[in-house]
Amino acid sequence: MKLCIMIGLILTTAIGATSALLAETPKPEHEIIVYYFHRTARCTTCLNMEAWTEKIVETSNDALVMKSINLDRPEHHHFIKDFDLDFGAVVVAEQMGDVVLRWKRLDDIWNHSDDETAFTAYVMATLTQDGFMATR
Repeated sequence: MKLCIMIGLILTTAIGATSALLAETPKPEHEIIVYYFHRTARCTTCLNMEAWTEKIVETSNDALVMKSINLDRPEHHHFIKDFDLDFGAVVVAEQMGDVVLRWKRLDDIWNHSDDETAFTAYVMATLTQDGFMATR
C-alpha cells in the first residue's frame, strides 16, 4: 500500500514538473522586423535614412520592430547572404522566432534618399501593399 502511494506521489510530481517546464518554454514570437543595414562609416544620407526608418516604425500603430544592423560586424555577415545585400538597405521581414517566413528588400529607398516625405511614403506603401502592415 505504501509502495502504491509512493509511486502515485512520484508520478504526480513528475507530471507536475513536466507541465511546469512546458508552460515555461517560450513560444517563438511572431514579429514584423524592419531592418536598417549599414556599414561602420556612414554619410549624412545614410544617417538620415536610418532616422526616417526609425521614425516610421515608432509612429506606426502596428507592432513593428526596428533593428539597426552594422554589416561590418562579423556576427552580422550572414545578413549579406540572407537578404542579398550589397550596401546599406532597408529590409522588412516577417519572422517567427529566428525563422524568417518572408522578406522584402526596399531597393528604391535610394531614389528617395533626399526627401523624407517621399522616403516615408515609399516605405509605408511597401509595408501596407505587401501585407506587412494593416492598411490604413
